[in-house]
Amino acid sequence: MAVVKFHVPDRGPDRDNNDDQDREYDEQIEDGSYDGGGGNDRSKPAGEARRRKMTRRQKMSLLLRIAVFTCVMAAVIVFIVQQQSERVYSGSEFREVTNVSIPSAATCLNLGNNILIYSKDGASCMNQSGSTLWSISYEMQQPVVSVCGNIAAIGDYEGSTVHVLNATEGETGTIATNMPLRAISVASNGEVAAVLEDSDTTWIYIFDIQGNTIAYVKRTMEQSGYPLAVTLSPDGTLMCCSQLTVESTSVKTSVAFYNFGAVGQSETDRLVAGYDYEGEVVPYVRFLSNNVAVSVSDTRTTFYSGEEKPASGTNIFYTSDLEGVWSSDSYVALLFADPAGEEAYTLDIYNASGKEVGSIPFTMDYTSVQFFGDRVVIDDGQSMMLYSVNGTLQYSGSMGDAVSLVLPSTSANRLTLVTKSSIKTMILK
Repeated sequence: MAVVKFHVPDRGPDRDNNDDQDREYDEQIEDGSYDGGGGNDRSKPAGEARRRKMTRRQKMSLLLRIAVFTCVMAAVIVFIVQQQSERVYSGSEFREVTNVSIPSAATCLNLGNNILIYSKDGASCMNQSGSTLWSISYEMQQPVVSVCGNIAAIGDYEGSTVHVLNATEGETGTIATNMPLRAISVASNGEVAAVLEDSDTTWIYIFDIQGNTIAYVKRTMEQSGYPLAVTLSPDGTLMCCSQLTVESTSVKTSVAFYNFGAVGQSETDRLVAGYDYEGEVVPYVRFLSNNVAVSVSDTRTTFYSGEEKPASGTNIFYTSDLEGVWSSDSYVALLFADPAGEEAYTLDIYNASGKEVGSIPFTMDYTSVQFFGDRVVIDDGQSMMLYSVNGTLQYSGSMGDAVSLVLPSTSANRLTLVTKSSIKTMILK
């Protein structure tokens, strides 16, 4: 065993005397005779003496014990988390939480692990116990929704009003666009990017949570292309826009990044980076974090990194038919139809660096794919499959009723199921 010796600075001629004095203090404290001064007043409690004076050796011993305990607890927590993330379940049971009444025409979404319910007539939010947190009314023909963490934005396609909603506080702002709305993206701070139509010109406006204009970009098909998709970084500093240009019989998509912070002030239209993809249509762009974004076309997925001027990084090329794409703060899932016909689908999962971490073949006629941390839930409204992101099947079985939404719970083996008439807890065993 190697022994590491630490050099102790020479304290001068009194060094030995000081060490002897420390040992004498220790002995006095242990037998309760130390009085904190030059005398030896045994009438003072030993506890008070200990509080008055702690030797250097005792301090070092205490700090060492605290450090060891902290490291051990951290290792235990990591081990438990890893075990839970890989645990395989063979059965389940259901517990009724409460009865609810959700309109048949309403849609349910996960909003900060609460239940966002929206329709043409209004929106509301419930917690997982079924308590209504807030409710608002409006009239829309075709609601379009964007969610980022605890914040949602709901606007009317071809309408001119956007409602900004907080999971627990309700409506925090209303935005009047003054032009027909085509698409929206919301940031975690409540800022909204809105794609607006005006005759042969398309505008992308950035609004703050009070509806004030932060910036805007003018787009035309002839000069810059038509915006297919737009997304804001969580902090609202960057915007990524996919812009389609049609020239004769060919198409080209440009993925452009705009910076609305200090870096973008010196750039024309605040454009800080752009990448062209000849012959490709890019209908999906999303920020995974403030410094990682992803774009998806029918032939490739591209990852970008950088908080100020995002640079193009990993490219994933594919020849199979891309059926769908889902993403979280940490992962991107690409769903392909199986060309061999052995499995209906294959879900390939990549981390934020563009590295494949798992692949999931399945035959379920899915209706929903969701990330719950390092796990993936695939369901068809009646049954579900739970996988780890590395492709380990942890559970497969019925959910009992027709389920509108599956939510993660505080425990790894529990899920919350929302139907049109009830909220249930699904306990995996």
